[in-house]
Amino acid sequence: KRQPLGPGLHYRIPWPVDAVRRVDTERVRRIVVGSEIAQDSKVLLWTNIHYVHEFNVLSGENIFVDAGMVLNYRITDLYRFIYGSKDPESILRELSYSVLLRAMAHRTFFDVVTSYRDELESTILEQVAGELQRMDLGLELISVNLRDLHPPTDVAADFEEVVSATVDFNTYVNEAHGYYNDLIPRTRGKAEVMEQEAQAKKTMIKLRGKGESERFLKVWE
Repeated sequence: KRQPLGPGLHYRIPWPVDAVRRVDTERVRRIVVGSEIAQDSKVLLWTNIHYVHEFNVLSGENIFVDAGMVLNYRITDLYRFIYGSKDPESILRELSYSVLLRAMAHRTFFDVVTSYRDELESTILEQVAGELQRMDLGLELISVNLRDLHPPTDVAADFEEVVSATVDFNTYVNEAHGYYNDLIPRTRGKAEVMEQEAQAKKTMIKLRGKGESERFLKVWE
């Protein structure tokens, strides 16, 4: 194993004695994990087969999800990248998929495709970056982009109906809460007004009765 050459003038004996391997360490590289997009795919819909192949990931409620993500990385140590392992990019791909499997296993499908998506990307980035540093592969992970998360296409239509029903359910619940939040304060206000009116009427009747009794006593005297 030889150390990579630094700046300056260097000589080498022609092949097959010596060989030069040139690697661009400044370029940001890209790996697609979990999917290979089809050439004739134009619109990414759940019900359309838009990938040649996709990984199946099991979510927390035992629902299969097809997942595809893009990793952006660069080489930080050329020596470790070339001589540290046989295929560091394949290790990065398998490592990212393993982290994705573990992260998805603790979340529901609807969380993953909605509110948890950004957090999932951050989780994968943090864990994979830590593993790359520990394994010393000479790579640095820059970003993770979950390009697509959806149910398998043969059951996607049923999932769309479930999503639609879930949206309707949440809409009805929100409307009910809105009606509750409007009705209860209004009813309490009416009850307060009625109570104050009753107290006023009570006070008025007591005062009127007292006045009439005093007038009666004066007349009697």
